[in-house]
Order: sequence, then C-alpha cells, then structure tokens
Amino acid sequence: MYYYNPYAIPTMLTGILILAIAIYNFRFIKSERTLYFSLLALCSAIYSLAYTMEISTNDLAVMLLWLRIEYIGIAFIPTFFILFALVYTGRAGKVGPLLKAVLYLFSLITVILVFTLDHHNLMHQAPALNTEGPFPVLNFERGAWYWFHSLYVFGALIISTTLFFVMWLTSSPVYRKQITVVLLGSLIPSAGYVFYQLRPFAWEMDVMPFFISLSAIILFIGVVRYRFLDLIPFARARLFEELLDGVVILDADLRLVDYNAVAAKMLDLSKHTIGKPMTEWKILAKAIKPSTRKYHREIRDKTADRSQWYRCEFIPLAEGKEGTEGRIIIIRDITENKIAEEKLNTLATTDFLTGLWNRRYFMQFAENEMKRARRHDLTFSLLMIDIDRFKTINDNYGHSAGDQVLIELANILKNRLREVDIVARLGGEEFGVLLPKTEASGAYKLAEDIRQGIAATPVQADGKEISFTVSIGVSAFSQELSDIDGMLKNADQALYQSKDQGRNRTNIKI
Repeated sequence: MYYYNPYAIPTMLTGILILAIAIYNFRFIKSERTLYFSLLALCSAIYSLAYTMEISTNDLAVMLLWLRIEYIGIAFIPTFFILFALVYTGRAGKVGPLLKAVLYLFSLITVILVFTLDHHNLMHQAPALNTEGPFPVLNFERGAWYWFHSLYVFGALIISTTLFFVMWLTSSPVYRKQITVVLLGSLIPSAGYVFYQLRPFAWEMDVMPFFISLSAIILFIGVVRYRFLDLIPFARARLFEELLDGVVILDADLRLVDYNAVAAKMLDLSKHTIGKPMTEWKILAKAIKPSTRKYHREIRDKTADRSQWYRCEFIPLAEGKEGTEGRIIIIRDITENKIAEEKLNTLATTDFLTGLWNRRYFMQFAENEMKRARRHDLTFSLLMIDIDRFKTINDNYGHSAGDQVLIELANILKNRLREVDIVARLGGEEFGVLLPKTEASGAYKLAEDIRQGIAATPVQADGKEISFTVSIGVSAFSQELSDIDGMLKNADQALYQSKDQGRNRTNIKI
C-alpha cells in the first residue's frame, strides 16, 4: 500500500517543522496575530503531512482518504492567511464577527464538499491515477465549487500580499527586515499557486506543498531570527508616529534613517533629507558623542527672533556584540519648562518692586567675586547705599510715593553702573553695589557721582515732587579679609559714619 518516495521527504520534514512552529506558538498566544499565524501554520502542516502520505502510496482509495484530510488544512489556509494579514498590518478593526463568520463558513463548506465527494461533482470528478511522472499522483476533473475555492484562495493571497507590500513601503527602514520575511513568505505560495493552476506539465503533481515548505522555512527564520510575531513593526510604527516627542533614527555613520512627524516639524525634515549626515543639523551633531551608553543633553536653539530649548536623549542601537549599529534621538521641547524655570529663578533672585537682584543673589555673587579676587590677585569694591529719612517720606507722602522713590533710585543706579557691576536691593531702603576690578579710590569717586546725581533728581509721585538724598559707605577688598562679611561690615561702618556726619555723605573704610 505504501512505499518509499524520496520526493515526499521535503514535504514531510517541513510539515513537521511547521507543526512544531504551530505547537510552539499555541503555548504563547498573547494576541490575535499569534493565534491566526499558529492556526495558519497548523493548517499548512496538515496539508503538507497529508500530501506526504498521499504521494507515498499508489492505492487510489488511500490517496482519496489523504486528499480529504489535506482539505482540512487547504480549506482554512486562505481564511487564516487573510485574517493574519489584516491583524498584522494594523487592520484588526476590519476583522468583525460577520467577516469571520463568512470566511469560516466558506472554508467549512469546502471541507464538507470534499468529504462528500461520492455524492456530487461540485469539487472533483472522475478521480484517477496518473503514472506519467516519477511517482503516481491523483488526476481529476474540476467541479464548480473547486473554481470558487480557487478564486477564494487566489484572492486571499493577492489581498494579503498587497497588504504586506503596502506595509513594507510605508514602514521605517529599521523594521523592513521583519516585514520582508513576511512578504517573502506570502509571495512564494502565491507564485506556487499561479504555477499550479497554469499546469505547464501533463503530469499534474500538486506543487503547493513544496512552495508552502519553502515559505515555512522563511517564516521559521522570521520567527526565530527577527521575532516578527513578538516585535510587530506596525505597533512600533504606530507608537513612533503617536509620540509627542520628536524621534530621529541614525545609522552607524550618523546618517538620517527615519524620523516621525514631530521631529520633522522641529528640525524641518522631509523625505529628501533621508540619508543625509547629521552634520546638517549642527546643534544635534555637537551633542552626539561616541558612547555605547544612553545619555542626554539639553540643547538651546537660539535665533534672532526666538529661543527654543530641547532635551535630547541619545540611545545607542546595538545588535549582538557587533557594536553600535545606529542611534535613536528622542527630542522633547522643554521651552515652556525652561521659561517657567527662568521665572522661578527670577522670583528667587530678584526684588519684585525694583527689578534689581535681591540680597540672596548679591551675597552669592559677592562670595564668588572674593574667591576670584583672592585666586587671581584682583581687587573689587562695595557700596552700601541707604536712603536718608525714608520713613519720613512714607509718613508725609504715603507708601506709594515711597515705592516710587525706591524704583527711581534703582533706575539711577542701573543707568550709572557698568554691565559687569552688580546692584541689589538688600532690604527696605538699603541697596548694595559690587564693583569688580575697581579700587577704593574709583569706587569712592563713583559713589560721590551717584550721591550728587540722586540729590539733584527729584521724584514725581502722585503729582508731587519729592526730593531725597542717600548716604553711602565704601569698602574695598584686601587679602587680609577672611570672608565677604568682613567687607560688608566695613561698608556698613562707613555708611553709619556718613549718617552720623549729617547724612547725604560718602565715607570709605578699608
């Protein structure tokens, strides 16, 4: 009944391989795509193994038995193939209960018709043995439902292959290896089916199991090597585009490979920039370093009319132990955060009323200036300025007028000082001025100029003219001073000496 047929070995081995893939995937079903692929593999295994048995016998009745078993797989292969293609390419929403019911019913009708061959001529007519080739094969005339089923198979293959090809065209180059495996696995049985239907030889051997065997080997490589069932290109591509951050992918030579819509807007990218080196975008290029570890940089893009801040995360892409294959750069616009941060910093370091630096910032700067002067043998000076009889101004003219006096004094100081000088409101009506690289004599001369200018500049407040004066104390740095407090103490003592001498005066203490 059965005999050794060497031509059956390829279909037997690949049938076993496909069956193993199906069983393996059934153990780890986590989604519809894995389920449909596993069912597709199982049906293909049934087809290949049953055909192996069919071509290993020369008994017509036994061949017809195995033909019926083959069709359990053959009938459902196009159904699970098109369902897998729809889900894998991100069209799961189109796979509704009605579509499933129609596809399953069509396949089930085919199986029923094959198992009832003896009672109708809808599938196969006049089965007979054909012994013109290397081994006996079944010959039969095709019935009406056979051609309906053939059209269904061909349509499923065309639709699925088209879906995979469109996905291949629109996906990132990074994921095309996985999609290429699926596309090849789809094209091979499609070509085999066309070849089989054309029947170029009189000996009508079913070549589809051989083509399915080759397709199975490619899909097995895809499962093991590229894990196309676990690492779904569509899901990653969808996430890639839905991210609120910009994403740029570079190859090992730092050439642009891919980007999402957000990155395109941030960096003015287009399809014409694919393949260009990252040196085209100098800000990012400067931040890239030869590192195999993840790192980040904050980058400022400053132009004449705007200033943008970005947080760029650089993630190396490595495959095995072969080194870095490329980089992913995730770009987040942090401009609003930086603006808020600057506002908070401004609130923490400036005086709300006058816009000058506050005491905290002044002390920090003064301490750093003293360290710098001591290290480089430099000099600098301090001015302590206090408004004379400020309480009387508030009592006579009101606090609003007093505030206007403070603001006017701040403006006078800013207008008469250099950009390198630091002026701050230390509290109440007391102001401090730090003068880098300024000796005591130069500081005293400037203080007198400020004092005289203030005395000659009355303030307009609520329709009234308010004249006021200031008293100033000057101190200068010397290596004998241990810290900034000593210098401030000297300036304070000089200030109070000016007060004791009748106010509207300048005194110096070193």
